[in-house]
Amino acid sequence: NTGDVPVAVRVSYEEEWVSSNGSTLPLVQDGKTAAIINLANTSDWTLDNGYYYYGKKLTKGQSTTTFMESVTFNKDIVADVVCTPNGNVTTCTSSGNGYDGATYTLTIKVETVQFDAYKTFWNTAATISE
Repeated sequence: NTGDVPVAVRVSYEEEWVSSNGSTLPLVQDGKTAAIINLANTSDWTLDNGYYYYGKKLTKGQSTTTFMESVTFNKDIVADVVCTPNGNVTTCTSSGNGYDGATYTLTIKVETVQFDAYKTFWNTAATISE
């Protein structure tokens, strides 16, 4: 918080996979999440209605703990590759409709609001301590 007014903080994120052919891909394939979000310090953040609320108000000069540690791409997601052996040479090609060659976009949205107005402004049941 670089301002003079105490604030509350919440974070949300959206993921999107787009194949190399431009098709939107599902976030889950055969029950497996394609990209695994590794949150940090989950005890400091409360999930409510799609938003993660930081559990303490921030006064001037204070920061939240780390929200997200990393993103891991799931090694068990099946690639859309067909390999054809031809003698000593195997040729592999992709249709461009799968996760191989796809673009992954993670959009993180961070919001702050004056601390004494967060419950009303955000209409949340999350509790942020003084």
